[in-house]
Amino acid sequence: MAAKPVTRPELPRGLSPQEEADWWNRHPDYWEAVDTLDEVIEPKPVLRTKPITMRLPVAMIETLQRQAAERAIPYQTLIQIWLKERLDRDTLPKGP
Repeated sequence: MAAKPVTRPELPRGLSPQEEADWWNRHPDYWEAVDTLDEVIEPKPVLRTKPITMRLPVAMIETLQRQAAERAIPYQTLIQIWLKERLDRDTLPKGP
């Protein structure tokens, strides 16, 4: 005999934040009605890091900071990204 599919109530559209909070409070079993399996996501390995000291021209640092601000990331992160891209590009196996 086939299992009866579980029906879930639909969240009404156009609710205010308070009305939506009230709706969720009235439907505490909503998530338990889901008939899908939990997705297992394997953790990424933690990469070891090592601090370094590097002297760069002030103008270069200012340019890096502007470029990073345009991407909404810290400039040290931008430096890491660019170094990784360059290393990946330069260490690709050479073709025939």
